[in-house]
Parts: sequence; structure tokens; C-alpha cells
Amino acid sequence: MEIGTQNYRIAVIVMMMEHEFAATRVMMESLLFSAGPGQDVSISLLLNGACKRDIESYFTRIGNLTYYCSPENLGVAGGRNFLLTRPEVIGSDIIIILDNDLLVPEDYVGRMARFLVSHPDAGLVGPVMLWASPCRAFLDARGLIGLNASEAGERCRFRSQDLKRFWVEHGDREMLYYLGTYNWFLTDAMATPSSIQNLLLSLEKKTGLKRSCYLHHHADPALVASIKGGRDALETRVVNGGGQVLRSSLLSRVGLLDPAYHPYGHEDHELSIRVERAGYHNYTDCTTFVLHGIDERQPVREHPWLKEMYARRRTITTRKAVRSPLLRWMVLSEIFAHTLISSAFHNLIKGRFTFPSVRSGLKGFLSGIRAPLTDNKALVEEAVRAAGLARGVAKR
Repeated sequence: MEIGTQNYRIAVIVMMMEHEFAATRVMMESLLFSAGPGQDVSISLLLNGACKRDIESYFTRIGNLTYYCSPENLGVAGGRNFLLTRPEVIGSDIIIILDNDLLVPEDYVGRMARFLVSHPDAGLVGPVMLWASPCRAFLDARGLIGLNASEAGERCRFRSQDLKRFWVEHGDREMLYYLGTYNWFLTDAMATPSSIQNLLLSLEKKTGLKRSCYLHHHADPALVASIKGGRDALETRVVNGGGQVLRSSLLSRVGLLDPAYHPYGHEDHELSIRVERAGYHNYTDCTTFVLHGIDERQPVREHPWLKEMYARRRTITTRKAVRSPLLRWMVLSEIFAHTLISSAFHNLIKGRFTFPSVRSGLKGFLSGIRAPLTDNKALVEEAVRAAGLARGVAKR
């Protein structure tokens, strides 16, 4: 893809599971408008946890798509690492990571690539993500309600400015899926600050209380207003993994994702932390919008499951990213105490004792403590080795 006076090789990676086939087809229909054959963009797709001939035959008809499958569930970090180290991916100039439950505008690939190139200090960049459910009017106008329909075609075609205009006219911060954080330590490691903020946000909705301190960008009304007003870029501590865009050379400096976060959850956040510590800046492109959760495949999770997931990923992030041993153990103690106290508070609200909520939280904490972490140097070495192999393939 030509940007300015240079030509950039762009690789898009997507991962799916067998039961997500219908949704991935719709997502791919929207992607092909900006990454189809003849546009100097390659697509690498991994079917994770199964190998199915019918799924393979469907996707391999796309001329610029390379299809892979793994009978073993590699998790998000493991699966993306597999794709990131493929020759056509790590041998490219720019890598675009996409969740398979996104709907992307027809100008998405070009916009994100140009944004990255225009920010030479950038490590990870990402788009503004909107929840699909509150955007039903936007979807309905394009015949996209019932997104698991077998034929999407032209109905998936829209421009980023169309989606942004819809949000400016009809939306608010409740539509925003994720814009990153002001401080990863208070949101991804410690547990209590987020609980306090969630309580204050609930009070804000009910009482109109206004505050000046927010942990997440999408919760800050002043920042949201600045995006509506035309803000181009937002520097953030964390870029969501469902829409990360990066130079392939970055992986040889900071390494791949840590598989400790299996099956998923905050592997993208921890990578953002490593990128920032390596001296780069992470950004959100506030002019490019996508829809997240188009298939609504993730039902409302039971509280015990959420407790386990939150406790596990916070524990792993603390072990990985908090460098002071004393502070690390203080935060781990805070996570353990928060797990017990928040479970008791939840039981108090429900008016009954639910042991699974306590058990799940402790299970997640202990799972995070036992999870085998991969040394960052090993993650860098794996990326460097893959890049070297890709160069060898290119020479041949």
C-alpha cells in the first residue's frame, strides 16, 4: 500500500473458533472492502481449537488469505503469537490485528496504516470502538440486523466518517467500548480503584454528580466531548488487542504476547505496558471508528465466572508488570483482599450467600499465582527468530 512516497506491505491477522464461523464471515465481508485481493494487503486467519474442511474451503477462496488451523485451543495470546510469527506477517511492514466480532469501515486499513506512519513515535495504535448493540439504528439502516445472515455483501460497506457521524449525533460515552486508561497500575493491577470508580459512575448517573478524576478514557465526559469536537489523536496507556496496529519491527524490540493469559484477558494490556516502557507512545486514532461485538455471541456472564477472570488477569499483570518486589506483593495482597471483600459485598446486595462467587475469585487468584510466566527476553527472542526466518523466505 502506497503511503506518501513509500510502499508498505500490510498484514492483517484474524483468529476465530468453530462456533464463530458465521460472525467471522460477516466480519470478513466488511474487511475485504479495504483488504481484498489486489490491494497489497495479506490476510492470515487461524481457526483455533478445531480443523474443519468446510470452514477451510470457504475462506481459502479469498485470494490474498492464508488459512491455518489448530486442533488445540491456543488461547488468544498463543493463537495470535502463531499468526504474528508467520512469514507473511512478521515479514510485512505493518501488522493489523482484528477481533473477529468487529465490523470495520471500507477505508479502515488505509486509515490505520496512515495514522501509524504519521506518528513515528507510535508503538501500538488503535481505532475508536463502539458497542454494536447501542448502534442498532446504524445497523438497521444498512440491513445488518441479524448479523449471522449467510450473505452480507454490500450491506457491510460504510465509511468511518459515517459511523462517527452517527455516534456524534445519537451517541454518548455509553456507546464507547474502550479508549484505554489514564493509569494501567490503577486499572489492570490493583482491583479496588476500579470498583470505587464503578460505584461513583453509578452514583453519577443517578444523582448527576460531576467529577474530575477518571481511570478510563471512555468514562471521561470532557475527553469524549473533545473527540466529538474533532480531536484527531489520543495518547493512551493501553490499546485494546481487538484493534491493535503496529510496525512488525516492534515485535523484535518488545516481544510477543505472553501465553500466561490463557485463554484470554489483558494479554494486550501487558503488551501495551512493555511497548510504553520501551520508549514508544500508544495512541487511539480518534477519527477512525469500528463496531465491536457484532454477533453478540458473548452472553451476560455469571458473576462467579467474572470474579475468576478478573482476579486471574490482575494477578498475572501484577506479577509481570510491577517491578518492585515489595510493591508487587502489596498489590497481590490487595487483589486477594478485594476478592474476598467484593464477594461478600455482592452477597450482601443479593441478600444471600453464594459460595461460588467467593470460590471463583480465589480460584482465579490462585490460578494467576501459579500461571507460568514467559520471560520478556524469550518473547523477544522468539520474535527475532521468526523475523530472521521470514527474511530468509523472502530472499529465496
